[in-house]
Amino acid sequence: MNEKQLLPLSTHSPKLAAITRLVGHMFGDGCLYIGKNNKGQILAQVICTGKPEDLGEIANELVYLGFKPGKLISQKRESIITTPRGQRKISGTSHKIVIPSIALACLIHALGVPAGDKANQEYTIPSWVMGGPKWVKEEFLAAYFGSELERPRTQQEDITFNPPVLPL
Repeated sequence: MNEKQLLPLSTHSPKLAAITRLVGHMFGDGCLYIGKNNKGQILAQVICTGKPEDLGEIANELVYLGFKPGKLISQKRESIITTPRGQRKISGTSHKIVIPSIALACLIHALGVPAGDKANQEYTIPSWVMGGPKWVKEEFLAAYFGSELERPRTQQEDITFNPPVLPL
């Protein structure tokens, strides 16, 4: 980490804004996996999902931070969900980059990013974000909302906008 000039980390660190944006994205459309393989070796992956153009920006920031992002992986998906109104077919393409880095995974985990399935665990916004300067909160929220907040939609007549939705 020292050769990447990431430590010691403080509010005066030149790379803190990029780290904060990465942490914000990880709370939204990111996934952190830390575990062991069947030989007992530690495995760690930082997975970022989103639109290709957003992932391009994240990849550029990873390079700036001294990490090598993986290639863009696109997968077509199709599923059927059952709702009270019947079955609905959903199809689309998902995009992700995978960064197999123990150092990056440990750094962002130490900064408060939950590892594993976020839907099945409790976690909070890191105290360094909550108690940090206003610009840190802004960077975190911009990345989080950028990955989670739905784009504004209009009602049927295209006259008024529905409020943005933040799925949790």
